[in-house]
Amino acid sequence: MKKALCIIYPNFSIYEVVGLTSTLALSFGIEIDYVGSDRNVIRSEDGLGFAKLANQTLKNYFPKGLRFR
Repeated sequence: MKKALCIIYPNFSIYEVVGLTSTLALSFGIEIDYVGSDRNVIRSEDGLGFAKLANQTLKNYFPKGLRFR
């Protein structure tokens, strides 16, 4: 099964996330992993009280840290 990673953070824009992740999951069967800075509930900026619990933390998902070239 193919997987995609979605990094979420406090006050993230749910409108930027939901369209893409829904299309990937429903149309292509891709499993979405949500990663945050910690395992607490992360609220979006929309004010509707939407909250998402990250599947994993950044530290667990990237134990050696993120490196950009």
